[in-house]
Amino acid sequence: MTITGAGPQVLDLNVAPLLASVRGMVTDVDGSPYAGDVLIRQGPFPASRVTIAPDGSYAIKVLAPTTELSVVELHDPSGVLVASEDVYLVPGTTTVHDIALGTMPSASVQGIVRDETGSPVAGTQIWYCSRIGCSYATGGADGRFTIDRVPLGPISMYAARDGFVGVTAEATATTDGQVLDFDLLLRRLIAPPPTNVLYTLAEAGKRAVGFKLSQGMDVPEELSAFKFARQKSKLAGEIRGTYFVIKQEHNPGV
Repeated sequence: MTITGAGPQVLDLNVAPLLASVRGMVTDVDGSPYAGDVLIRQGPFPASRVTIAPDGSYAIKVLAPTTELSVVELHDPSGVLVASEDVYLVPGTTTVHDIALGTMPSASVQGIVRDETGSPVAGTQIWYCSRIGCSYATGGADGRFTIDRVPLGPISMYAARDGFVGVTAEATATTDGQVLDFDLLLRRLIAPPPTNVLYTLAEAGKRAVGFKLSQGMDVPEELSAFKFARQKSKLAGEIRGTYFVIKQEHNPGV
């Protein structure tokens, strides 16, 4: 192709031979159409995503200059990764790739999230990682959780919540339909040292030292005599704070 002449030029590039088409049907465990998205990762190119039609069908085109292994991912409506399969895409051709969740070997994980006293912890995020990647689910008000369709192989899990740190638990799923029990532990964070020091250098001005606690943190025993006020922040959630005023001059070097 030769471009001649001055000024803006129009480049007519035919990319059709470099495109690979993928289509198929996605069905749930009971055989009904699955609602969600199909995402294809192909080489160094950005991932392509399409929403599954109400009848369970999907069709998508991706740039595939050469024949190479690609990854077809299935995501539920909230974006959580449900399944992942490898497929070879050939440029200029159409590949039919059906995803049937009912035929994929998988396991289930269940359990409860407790703190160091053994009490259930509500409102947690349950993170789990398998051979296809990491996703999360939400624990119940009683601390319990159940996650289905986890791929076979090594599984690691931990719980997360503001004011706590999770302890990772691991197991391996080896057979289709296996149910693994996880008891996940959350350790309560110890309140940090003072995070704010407010002061003024004006003559006879007040000098105040402030303390802030994140949501879920207990008031340290050393500060139990102070009254803490609660405040809600869009960025930090609920915080509690207190302060005291230094009434006299003090030389920090003494």
